[in-house]
Amino acid sequence: SSSSSSSSSWPPASDGFGGDPLRCYFNYKCARPLLGLFAFNNVLSNCLYVLFGLAFVAYVTVHSERHRRRRTGVHTDPSLYTALGWCLVLEGVFSALFHVCPATLSFQFDTTFMEIGAGLSFLALYQKRHPYLVAGPFRFFTFVGSVILFVTLSLFRINAYVLWGAVLLAQLYISLFGACALYHRRSFSFSWHRTRWMLSQVMHPSMPASKLRVAVLVVTVALNVAATLYVALATQSTLDFPTAVLGIILLDVNVYLFYYIAKKYYHGERVLVWVWVLLLWAFTVGGVAFYFFNVPVSNKYLTPAQSRALNKDCALFDYFDFHDIWHFLSATGLAIFMLAIYHLDRDVDRTPRSEMKVF
Repeated sequence: SSSSSSSSSWPPASDGFGGDPLRCYFNYKCARPLLGLFAFNNVLSNCLYVLFGLAFVAYVTVHSERHRRRRTGVHTDPSLYTALGWCLVLEGVFSALFHVCPATLSFQFDTTFMEIGAGLSFLALYQKRHPYLVAGPFRFFTFVGSVILFVTLSLFRINAYVLWGAVLLAQLYISLFGACALYHRRSFSFSWHRTRWMLSQVMHPSMPASKLRVAVLVVTVALNVAATLYVALATQSTLDFPTAVLGIILLDVNVYLFYYIAKKYYHGERVLVWVWVLLLWAFTVGGVAFYFFNVPVSNKYLTPAQSRALNKDCALFDYFDFHDIWHFLSATGLAIFMLAIYHLDRDVDRTPRSEMKVF
């Protein structure tokens, strides 16, 4: 086949002594060239991110316009959900760019919009009950820019302990600041005045008015720090740093999601059955997708020879490999998850906003 004839002359014979940031790491046993791209199948499999993202943007636009004058139910800012949809679109575009030449240098393309999307999911949940306290675009993208800065630094051969130490300090600051802001229902601000306020709250805590909220925040901060320490000590390197950061952000989103659902039931609300079905479907598809993500078909952190030893034959239609299946399933799971978040509070659609519980 065309892929086998191409793999005999590509890549060059010299293997070097480690992951080469300028070398492309393909699955040569399932690379289908087309339009000048060596593995067009790996690019094409990102199409569902784009299609589902555009469909979600269209759905939110139509649905929000239909209910634009409604004064009941939770506050749903359509711009946040529209941004989520476009984020899914751009995840597909940038993942496709990464797969034009998969390498350590281009890997940041594959995770950037996943990280932004996870952050937007958290904001979309939080603004439902706190429409005037959610972080503004400038503050949010300052946070995202900081995350991307650390991800970019991980691409350079700097001391792993220095990088992880800086990440841990930044994480502690943001986690403690965020926990104080969430508990006291304050707006997010990183001013010096607010920093002094945060330190005073940490050093001189008062009796909590909501023990459950304190417990959730303490557990979340502890999980964040524990996850960072575990990855740092287990790997003792900066390899796959973007994936670790994404995992920690997704952990926060899921903790807050289940806290939000628990509080709904505590206050006499509920999640509609069909929304539960969407959530179960999203997590099931996501779990299966994660399985295929962990089936290695190449490894950009190894030598080219070691990476080629991981190559596997096509798994779907003799055209797509296991990583392509990850693309299909993760795009599906993310789209369903976004739809579930959007409709999470449909049970209180007719409740006046003045009577909505804040938690």
